[in-house]
Parts: sequence; C-alpha cells; structure tokens
Amino acid sequence: MAVKRGEKNSETPFIKWFSELNKNSGNIAGGKGANLAEMYNIGVPVPPGFAITAQAYDYFIKKAELNEKIRELLSKIEYENTEQLNKITAEIRELIEKADFPEEMKEEILEAYEDLGGGESQAKKSADKIFEKTDPLFVAVRSSATTEDLAEASFAGQQDTYLWIRGIDD
Repeated sequence: MAVKRGEKNSETPFIKWFSELNKNSGNIAGGKGANLAEMYNIGVPVPPGFAITAQAYDYFIKKAELNEKIRELLSKIEYENTEQLNKITAEIRELIEKADFPEEMKEEILEAYEDLGGGESQAKKSADKIFEKTDPLFVAVRSSATTEDLAEASFAGQQDTYLWIRGIDD
C-alpha cells in the first residue's frame, strides 16, 4: 500500500491531529493523546499536535512481521522472574528498533511534522518571534499507551519521552 506524499492513507490512519480527537479517543491516541486533544479542542492553550495512532503501531508490527516473534518471546515469560522479564522485554525492544520502518508511515508522520509549522496557531506565532520561519519547530515526542491509566493498573511515566526534537532527521 504505497502512499504518495500529500495523499492520505485511508486504510490505516497513521496520524490523527488533536482537532480530530477528543477525550474518548484513547483507543486511537492513548490516554495522554486523547486528553491533550480534548484540552486543545476546548481552547486550553495546548500547542498544536498530532498522535501517531495505535493502529499505526499494529500496522508497523504486522509489516515488520514481528507478531509471531513477539508472541513466542512473551509465551516464555515467568512474570515473577524479574531478570528474565527484563531480558525478554529488551529482546522485544531490540526487534522493534531494528525492524524496517514502513516508508508510507514515515512519509505521513514527517509530512504531519512539517505541517505543524504551517498554521497560524499561537504557538507558531510565538515560535516565529524566536526562530526564522524556515527553521523547523521544536517538538516533544511523548508516549501515550491505550491502556496506560486503567482502574486496576497504571503505567504512566514508564515510557520514553523525548524533548527538544527538531527537524525530520531527529
């Protein structure tokens, strides 16, 4: 499924803008993404942004053919054995990090990042005062798991956050 630059991917939405989401969008954008979108849409001063969807993650895992490898590794886990749990999760992370990133996903995500700098939002106006208009914007890349904050379990703060990311190479 090749997606040309500027052409929307309708089968699997890789990104969703905050304006397209709300507080009930946790299954698409995770709890943090859904709450940021809700605040953005009711006018709380939240910088414009987008979420890379949970469906994009599923698409990536499928395209990289990692489903069976991950399932096999998970089936070996003895959850009370912390050392083994850490070893297997590190193996899964390595599989994901070494997998080829689908070009159609990369294009859509990078296009959305570039589009962040094109609107006349308050954040953009403020950034224009500091940086020349041709400079890429700084962004924060945050995790937002779909089951991050459940009544019976919370995983908040356990995922990676990257601040001061600037430019498509970063």
